[in-house]
Amino acid sequence: RNLVRHWLRRQGFLAPTAMHLDQVLAQVMREPQSNRAVIRWTGTEVCRYRDELMARKPRAEPDARWKTDWSPPEALEIPGVGTLRVEPSRGDGLSRERIAHAPLRVGLRQGGEICRLPGREHHHKLKKLLQEAGIPPWERKRLPLVYVNGELAAIGDRWVCEPYAAREGEAGWKLRLEPA
Repeated sequence: RNLVRHWLRRQGFLAPTAMHLDQVLAQVMREPQSNRAVIRWTGTEVCRYRDELMARKPRAEPDARWKTDWSPPEALEIPGVGTLRVEPSRGDGLSRERIAHAPLRVGLRQGGEICRLPGREHHHKLKKLLQEAGIPPWERKRLPLVYVNGELAAIGDRWVCEPYAAREGEAGWKLRLEPA
């Protein structure tokens, strides 16, 4: 009990009530089937993902229906998520040549998206990529997806899908997501 209180205070959060502290400790003791628990109180959320507890300030959920057109190198404000920016690169990021004359659209995850990563033979479900990377469920909703002509081209600043990945020495746009 004291360790959890101390851990929260060191991060600048308010101490939990006895009820909230009991809920946090109950989540710590549970088996993994409840690995997505969130306990909330004023100014604080304690989340469990896999075998870790994470404390954070509550954030509003982004609107999953949000979509917009985008023209790099312009920065793009994504409500409830942050700012998507690009940096010039060589052999990394989105191929400037392959996206130069195509409409780019940015949206949030809907479910069912697939991507073939460079150097891999098969397509992968985005859900699997996110799980393998250990990205907590509450962060998955905040990854902007970049589409070229309606085809998934990039997943936030984490992955670029074939055939949109810049090849060695090719001019690219490296994506950077700055959280809100």
